[in-house]
Amino acid sequence: MEEEHRTRLAEAFDVPLDAVDEALAGLREAAVQEYLAMVLGDHVPHGMRDLREYRLQLLIRTVFDGHVPTDAVVAKVFHLTRTQSRALIADTLAAYRLELSDIVARTVREALSTAKPDASGESLVITADGDVASAINELLYSLDPELPPVRRRPHTVGQYLIKPAAHARLTRHYQSAYP
Repeated sequence: MEEEHRTRLAEAFDVPLDAVDEALAGLREAAVQEYLAMVLGDHVPHGMRDLREYRLQLLIRTVFDGHVPTDAVVAKVFHLTRTQSRALIADTLAAYRLELSDIVARTVREALSTAKPDASGESLVITADGDVASAINELLYSLDPELPPVRRRPHTVGQYLIKPAAHARLTRHYQSAYP
């Protein structure tokens, strides 16, 4: 494979150049799974949107090592705008809610582990993608609708403010649900 292609793949999958072969192995696995599901009739897409959602959930499992990718990465891989990629991620997480629940939980736990006090001391700052923040808010609502939601930190792209009580409740939830 040409070096230019390797460089472009590394950029698209947001991996170091020396990890491109691993990403390609994951891509091959996803392609084989997609075709097997089609041939065996286990998953017959009903349109391009359904096919993209199916492909993204396969890529989450294989190429992205069981993590929800950022909207920027999905935009590059699927050649979409950032807005379209956010919608694709949200639709995929909804369509494959049960199949991806462990992956979403892992991604949320990783975001929660980035928590650091903000300057005011009233909130914690976490680093997350918008879809992960939405998943956190959905979980907060299901655990206790009176807890405050995470909110985007002003003047940042990927940082969110979470109240200590909400962070503590989520931490307890994950300690009991995923020991």
